[in-house]
Amino acid sequence: MIRRHCGAVLCGMLVLLGSLIAGCSLFSSSYDADSFAASHMQAAEAFERAGDLSNATRQYAFVVSTFPHFEDYPKAVWRAATLYLNEKNPSADDSSAVSMLTLFLNLPVTEDQLSDARTRLALIERIETVKSSLARNERSLDSLSQIVKKQTTTLAAQTQHLTELETEVRQTKDELTRLKEVDVQLSRLHRRR
Repeated sequence: MIRRHCGAVLCGMLVLLGSLIAGCSLFSSSYDADSFAASHMQAAEAFERAGDLSNATRQYAFVVSTFPHFEDYPKAVWRAATLYLNEKNPSADDSSAVSMLTLFLNLPVTEDQLSDARTRLALIERIETVKSSLARNERSLDSLSQIVKKQTTTLAAQTQHLTELETEVRQTKDELTRLKEVDVQLSRLHRRR
């Protein structure tokens, strides 16, 4: 834990130093965009090695947005896309990954790299479709659950009412039986007289 923290601090200091050097070169007449982009790539790689994926992603994305003519531009685009897809990255974002991969498809890269990017895009699209389907199914399940709760409540009320009616019928039957006995006894009394 301490080692990782020290590594992150060291990377941060390297980035700060690189930014300071790059910042100084911005104001000099010999400003070299490629050197500035390279320093950000080095910082991104250092952050990535240290496990600081969020800062690594920001550095790669900065290179992508600022230096489209940099020789390692395709690498920056690819690394940013890959990090945006990394579930361990606090900055993970599928839509940003899609943007980077779409951008990557328009770069002069090998057919294998293009195929890899297309595969990742297809997987992201499939994942989004599955997530959407899952959300619809969850909404349907919630709706069905509400219906079941209502029907359960209704059934419980009807069962209670049926029990009350059965009790009432039993009491009425008992009362009829007693009335019949009284009637029989009265009939006997009338016959004796």
